[in-house]
Amino acid sequence: RTETNVKLNYEQLGITIVELKSHTIPVHDNYEVICQSKFWNKREVALTIDFQAKQGKKYAAVLSTYYPNINASFWLQVFSAPQFPTFQLRTWTDLFQQTVQTIHGEWHRENSGGRRNKSVALKFYKNPAYLLTLSNPSTVRFILHQLFEKVIPLAQHYPIGIYVISTTNDEEPTFIRARSVSRLIRLNSGEEYFIVPACYEPNSFGKFELDVLCDEPFTLDPTERKLPTPPPVDDKIPTPSPVANKVSARTNSPRRRISPTRNSATTARAPATRKNTAKTNEAPKKRNRSLATARLTHLVDEYLNIE
Repeated sequence: RTETNVKLNYEQLGITIVELKSHTIPVHDNYEVICQSKFWNKREVALTIDFQAKQGKKYAAVLSTYYPNINASFWLQVFSAPQFPTFQLRTWTDLFQQTVQTIHGEWHRENSGGRRNKSVALKFYKNPAYLLTLSNPSTVRFILHQLFEKVIPLAQHYPIGIYVISTTNDEEPTFIRARSVSRLIRLNSGEEYFIVPACYEPNSFGKFELDVLCDEPFTLDPTERKLPTPPPVDDKIPTPSPVANKVSARTNSPRRRISPTRNSATTARAPATRKNTAKTNEAPKKRNRSLATARLTHLVDEYLNIE
């Protein structure tokens, strides 16, 4: 204000009042907007609200600039009648007892595997995975942010989700098209967990941040790993059909081979054999193998004795 040749320029500031759903972090999937002020490029912005608080619900006043990634200091004044019973000014980083650990990563051509899908299951195991262990059982909060170099519309955000995979946990996450998503889950101690940030579609390239918050001491390895690929599941070997058994028996029979002169007679009886085979294929019945073998041997003898 002391320099007359400098034009005053303030960032666009605003206040958003939200109702928190399940926890005290106002991330995309955990709040409902109650009201919001205009975002003005002025020195101060005010918001007046008159609402009836719901029993057991928590609310937050989220202070922000209109565009992300803008650093600026601020002050806040709150006037109310009657006086608030509890009022705390806090950020999401001080909600848990342990220090927040953050992993910076990137989805690129080699590790953007997308969601777990049966048709392209092996692509999922290309996603980056980070190893997490806890000293004691505790509830852990994961927050995944996708980062952009410039502001883009919501329609251009990737639907993202967080997998938590172990020998006892393998639930599918919810994918949300948002800048940030979170997941709250109860984890055990003495067990290794793979934390997998993923996009819904494969080949979705971009940078991300993964924040892990917990009340108990935990170890988070920032080294990007690959998920262990599951062993291929062998297809069940189908039970040989009666037709296959007969053909195999004829081929491997120790008896003498049928001469070309007898092929015509054998061919003449082939339709009757196919008819019986069709009936067998319709509803195969279990029967004593020794009787089946005896019957097969009898048929082979008939073919061999044809003049």
